[in-house]
Amino acid sequence: YPNLFMSEKYNAPGSPYWSFKLFLVLALPKDSCLWKVQEEHISPPEKSFLKAPHMLLCHDIINGVDNVTMFPCGQHAGMEHGNCDSKYKKLVYSNRFGFSVQRGNGLEDGAFDNVFAVSRRGENVYHMTNCVEWQADKTMVRIVSRPVEGVCVATKVIPLGNGWHVRIHEIETAIPIDTVDGGFALPVEKPFEMKEGDCVESADKSGRFMIDGVNFIISGMGTVGVFTEDPVAEISFTRVFPNTNLMAPLTVIPYVKRNYEEGKYIQINAFYGAGTS
Repeated sequence: YPNLFMSEKYNAPGSPYWSFKLFLVLALPKDSCLWKVQEEHISPPEKSFLKAPHMLLCHDIINGVDNVTMFPCGQHAGMEHGNCDSKYKKLVYSNRFGFSVQRGNGLEDGAFDNVFAVSRRGENVYHMTNCVEWQADKTMVRIVSRPVEGVCVATKVIPLGNGWHVRIHEIETAIPIDTVDGGFALPVEKPFEMKEGDCVESADKSGRFMIDGVNFIISGMGTVGVFTEDPVAEISFTRVFPNTNLMAPLTVIPYVKRNYEEGKYIQINAFYGAGTS
């Protein structure tokens, strides 16, 4: 669907012609060895560590649907593109839920999916990752961020498989702050209501429910979930501004919200995402 917030200053009516480069292969002669190669089915590994771009790439087959998630760190675009933070610096990217771009700095217009964002207390102006250190290995990625002056957040993101990953945030702040940790942006059309059940299948096709303390919301496009070990934090499913997500015109994002006074803290959250189509 049309999303002009994804466009860049170099886009033009001729931009779609870039895709025609695919057809250059048709210029190969009939006797080229390419036409003699037999097709093979490729089964990607469940988890791949990509050293050069320093990221983890995970493939989960959930209910017969391929869900691909990418866990990057240390990404620096180096160019003045629009919404660089949203496009390159989030904690997780998904082939099923896409990602969102900001239209503002509040929790609704900011659309902070898969981001740990920080605001000075009461300002409602949230800042995303400002990466100053990073590292990645075969098990996790780690990002040290200074989103606002006086605040440092060291985050470990650990993929668990089967749609789940854990985030461990070590927070050190010299000022009072409000924080939000966002999960996958779920396409949704109808208002949701709280439901309780013992399995995903027992819930309606669109609604919110709980299983063993984990908050889920389900729609025709998939299911997202959130769990926090912080008893003080608030979990909410926030309907964000239209036209922020790359793949759906209207979404809901699970948020773990918490405010902190000056000091050192640890926040541990788990997020789930599985698409159905």
